[in-house]
Amino acid sequence: MKNAVKTYQPAVTVQEYNLQDGIYAPDSAAATLSIGNDQEHTAEMSAAVHFSEGMDILPLHRIFDLTLLALSVLREGDALIHPATSLGETGPSEEDSQSFRACCAENRKALDCRIKEIKELLEIYY
Repeated sequence: MKNAVKTYQPAVTVQEYNLQDGIYAPDSAAATLSIGNDQEHTAEMSAAVHFSEGMDILPLHRIFDLTLLALSVLREGDALIHPATSLGETGPSEEDSQSFRACCAENRKALDCRIKEIKELLEIYY
């Protein structure tokens, strides 16, 4: 979204995100997170990661699609049943499957607190 950088307007920010950035904290290059919108397309909400050299912006629907995909992969663990979401994802190849499962298990340990927080927020709203 290179054009959106010029017109992106943050509305809600997380300052000093580098101190909370998972395994990269406290030395993360990601200084701030924000949710806002593109002033040229005001109906489109976006999220941004702000770095000292610029920012990466994604529309919120892509963030949610990535979240669906990540939660599906982490939930499946050893089974890796695909597709598990409406996105129609495919699983890793047989040769990559074992190392990917190990990676999922290790990441799941680190992400459980965030997954729990997502679950709690979803229970409030839905």
